[in-house]
Amino acid sequence: MVKKDMRFLLRGNVKVEAEWTRMAIARDILKLFHKMSTGRVEPSPAVF
Repeated sequence: MVKKDMRFLLRGNVKVEAEWTRMAIARDILKLFHKMSTGRVEPSPAVF
């Protein structure tokens, strides 16, 4: 859920883009963790 009044802590296009990217990655990690904790997805081995 995204707040209606979205304010960024940093100023400048590059810094705002970096902050937005961090927020998106955090959301994806939380979604994955939730799926793993409910048993809907099994973790796969890391490929290096």
